[in-house]
Amino acid sequence: MFYFVAPHRIKDIDKEFIKTLNGLAPMVLVVAKADTMTLQERRKHLENVFAMMKELKEICEHPIVFDFEEDGDSFIDDQMELPVPPAAEAMVESDQEDRVEQDRVIVPTHTETFRAAAEQDHACLKAEHVQLHVPLPRIRNVFAVVCDTSESGKREYPWGSLNIYDEEHSDFRRLQRVVLEGEKITELIEQTQMMSLRIYKNTAAASKVGGMAAVSADTPTTTVTAPPQPSTPVQQAMAVFYRVKAALDTGIITLFYAMLPLLLWILVFGGMK
Repeated sequence: MFYFVAPHRIKDIDKEFIKTLNGLAPMVLVVAKADTMTLQERRKHLENVFAMMKELKEICEHPIVFDFEEDGDSFIDDQMELPVPPAAEAMVESDQEDRVEQDRVIVPTHTETFRAAAEQDHACLKAEHVQLHVPLPRIRNVFAVVCDTSESGKREYPWGSLNIYDEEHSDFRRLQRVVLEGEKITELIEQTQMMSLRIYKNTAAASKVGGMAAVSADTPTTTVTAPPQPSTPVQQAMAVFYRVKAALDTGIITLFYAMLPLLLWILVFGGMK
């Protein structure tokens, strides 16, 4: 069961739906329209989702979401610390552009020593850029996805482009991998079947018990009494007569139906001769 959560906020109706659906089938929690959130907004929203899951875990009988047992150290549910803000990345890119512009002016007019120094500065700057790069916020078993119906999977915006298959942009490929290509798909199917079977048994037992209770409550109780026994010899004789008559009537009717095929055969084939 895929349950989609709206971006930016957790609604109270989501908590009620998740509590109601808990135990009906294994749930996979998906945050829709993740491209409408910045990295900070996505991280904050995932933290709120994680807090909601912890809150519902104390109330619900069954696990809130199916555990895919994902490994890695890039999940923010391990340590809730804010990453380096993207402003630092923007400053690095701006500084890099300034240095490139300076090299275009300085390098052609100086010796190879200055060229080597400029290349070394660029290498250091690139290392700093990689170090300050902010990864996409993620928490285990929750997927913030961006979907697209085109074959390329690319979406164009006024400020740039996005590829739904790029795991730096969306969790779509991650969701596809753990659900369809991972080893947990068998366990997911088995849990679904077990939950469905348990629900069926509970429903059948409840309906059976409820039906018996309804019948016993609605049906008036009647006391079965034995027929009165004949008291005088005449009444006893009449009772015996009626019993014998009933037995004879039943025997005659049974014999008639037994002899009916023979009588029909005689009538049909006897008349032909």
